[in-house]
Amino acid sequence: MTDHADTAAAREQAWDPNTPIGILTDLAQHPEIEVRAALAQNPAAPPEVLANLAGDPKIVVRWQVAKNPTTPGDALVGLAFDPDINLRAYIARNPSAPVGVLIGLAKDPDSSIRAAVADNHTSPHQVLTQLAKDPDPLVRSRVAQNPTITHQLVAAAAQDPDWVVRSRLARNPSTAGEVLTALASDPYEWVRASVAANPGTALAVLTHLAGDPHETVRAEVAGNAATPEAVLAQLAQDPEPWVRSEVAGNPAASSPVLEELAAQASEQVKDAACRNPHTPLLVRAHALGLNNGAGRVGDTFSDEELHVVITEATTSGKVKAAAMAVLIDRGHKAAVIEAYGSSADRKTRNALARVLAELLE
Repeated sequence: MTDHADTAAAREQAWDPNTPIGILTDLAQHPEIEVRAALAQNPAAPPEVLANLAGDPKIVVRWQVAKNPTTPGDALVGLAFDPDINLRAYIARNPSAPVGVLIGLAKDPDSSIRAAVADNHTSPHQVLTQLAKDPDPLVRSRVAQNPTITHQLVAAAAQDPDWVVRSRLARNPSTAGEVLTALASDPYEWVRASVAANPGTALAVLTHLAGDPHETVRAEVAGNAATPEAVLAQLAQDPEPWVRSEVAGNPAASSPVLEELAAQASEQVKDAACRNPHTPLLVRAHALGLNNGAGRVGDTFSDEELHVVITEATTSGKVKAAAMAVLIDRGHKAAVIEAYGSSADRKTRNALARVLAELLE
């Protein structure tokens, strides 16, 4: 076995949480950085091993220790004020970071570190309250999107002068319905779009936003699984393909709407409808036939689904041929010929002959 193969095998052992503790302990002394870095990521690594790796001379290893949620708090304390900004950011995001560390990092001179603390769902209320007043809107926006914030912080974020803060709040699944309703009238379309995307937005508000003059807002309504079926049917007629494609991908869209969208000329819309698992298989197959088996539509079918399409009696010859073409493109030519070359169904045999003839052209 080569040195490279030895290192690769050791790396796999170091990364695998099922590796025996004794082997993991020994791997902490491995000379290769990539092995020690893999070990530092392992959630099953013994606490004393992670504590030792926190003092590794290579920053890449210390990065992985800082990310690992099973790293002992004392080890994170020792790394929290390292001059490396990435290391401090990883600790600030670590859900196991001690409260004292988060309090300290909330005062970091770099706003990206303070923003990482604001993002951390385990940051205490006192820290989030402090960061909600941060002069940098990036930090305040991260507080606004944190699902653990209090009603008082929600109210403050809803009045923030920076639209990005209000937009992040509007996407927060913990934001109360009455706050979302108020934000639905925000002058910035990106804030209204965030309201439109929130599954907790009231149905009446979603219905109102479906008529928004900005396509970004309508597209978010179209993609929201909470949007009423009647509103989705309305948005299926939207002049913008992006909006219609969001309806086509929505699991709440009705079968008639999905059938209509799967037959549209727009590749973007058709592709979205064919990727929606709620679109009936034969409806998707019709779109495959319209596309002659080419491009992204064919990629939305599994091999098994394509065989179902081919064997279905009601499938047209054109669609059968398109399904066969996709299978052949995937390297299954011999299997297709064997399965359908002697089919009792003439339509199926003719479809195969057509596809094979096109291959010879």
